[in-house]
Amino acid sequence: MTTPLAPAPFDLRRFSAGVGLLASLLGVGVGAYLTVLKFKMVYTPCLSPTGGCQFGSLTCGAALESSVSILFQLPISLWGSAFYLATAVLSASLLVRRDSFQGTAAHVLLLFAGLGVFVSGALAAYTAFVLPSPCPYCLALYAVSGLLLWTAWTIRRPASARPITYG
Repeated sequence: MTTPLAPAPFDLRRFSAGVGLLASLLGVGVGAYLTVLKFKMVYTPCLSPTGGCQFGSLTCGAALESSVSILFQLPISLWGSAFYLATAVLSASLLVRRDSFQGTAAHVLLLFAGLGVFVSGALAAYTAFVLPSPCPYCLALYAVSGLLLWTAWTIRRPASARPITYG
């Protein structure tokens, strides 16, 4: 007679790395979509005055036409996609190996996530005080940055800490 296997303990760090990977991939996708909208507005301005997105009173037009939407001759959404791609690689490496890059990946991810929240906060303030309408996709990216910071914080937990168990 065989004994039933005990359930594996819940590993918060591994779960957080998975959530961080999914959030980062969502950030890549939203950033890529905003980049496409930006290029459409620049090269085919007659297509839509709202920039191709409108959810109720929220539109992307004002955000995409803003002077802040370009950094070093490239849309900031493209920079954002590159940022989220980097955090996706870090999260994936932590999902596969806890001590990825000799334990520094978790700290680098936390640094990146903190930078992401800082930039998102600055852009959110600009949106709130300068733009007539917030961009719904930009708002989603601000939420992704906050979620990424939470996952990076939980992943940074010392490896020697015991996993959380239920039961």
